[in-house]
Amino acid sequence: MAKIDAQMISLYKIKDTEKERQYSAISGTSKGIATVDKTTSVYSYDGDNLGKFSDFVKDTLTLSVLKGKTLPDKIVHGFG
Repeated sequence: MAKIDAQMISLYKIKDTEKERQYSAISGTSKGIATVDKTTSVYSYDGDNLGKFSDFVKDTLTLSVLKGKTLPDKIVHGFG
């Protein structure tokens, strides 16, 4: 299993179309792709297990779609 940085996660926009919003999630050496289908609001994640960050990533992307908010190209979130 890849190492997770316990204090920080970075999200980088891959694409944001009318149908889906997709960001890469990186923490330490852990990486994955988070996707939200904008028509159904279904969230999916493919990649390393980001453990405690999974709720942050899911909530950030899903809630932004539900509220019709635009997200920046890069999001960095820290703990501690």
